[in-house]
Amino acid sequence: MSNPWLDKIKEAALEPELAIVDPHHHLWDYPKVTGGRYLLDELLGDVNGGHNIVATVFMECGSMYRAAGAEALRPIGETEFVQGVAAMSASGTYGTTRVAAGIVGFADLALGASVRDVLEAHIDASPNRFRGIRHAAGWHASDDIRNSHSNPPQGLLLQKTFREGFAQLIEGMHQGDPHAVMTIGLYVLTLVPLLRVAFTFVLFLKEQDFVYVAATAYVLAGLVLGVMLGRVG
Repeated sequence: MSNPWLDKIKEAALEPELAIVDPHHHLWDYPKVTGGRYLLDELLGDVNGGHNIVATVFMECGSMYRAAGAEALRPIGETEFVQGVAAMSASGTYGTTRVAAGIVGFADLALGASVRDVLEAHIDASPNRFRGIRHAAGWHASDDIRNSHSNPPQGLLLQKTFREGFAQLIEGMHQGDPHAVMTIGLYVLTLVPLLRVAFTFVLFLKEQDFVYVAATAYVLAGLVLGVMLGRVG
């Protein structure tokens, strides 16, 4: 679909033959919000720009939750919705890109051990595409800093029930459940920035480049402070 602002500049793809998987996108439709529609047509308008996008991965965004039923199971509506869009794409009618070949949904790990029922419901809704969950945990005391879209409470990762829910993923990983393995991988990715800065700090210290040691220490202190603030709750 045409976008007047984006259409002002056209750039040729540098490696149009290179196969690419778009690892993170959303799908939603909010009729009462201006520009609140981003479904298959809009996504294809973005990916069909000269690059060879062979597949995409949908990332949960609170879209199309069930309007009724158990609160914990309402996020299954999002997986059902995206599974339908993925089936449309898989028909080949809309081109060669396989949209939502992988689906990452949401399950509230703070439910504790009972979150297993939610995880299994996601798998039932999309046995061939569901890959895991994302439970965003970003929180800050300042009103000037936006919390994660799921509006998590302070200290979420330290809650006993959250850890019980996370343990369900660990148990699934031990059993070889690919969905659990994928989800654990997503959580490991959240640690990458902290580990990367810590590693860089050590390298600069070894090289005795004290200007960058100081700069890196400042960034590292900020990241650690964020973790500590999460522990207060």
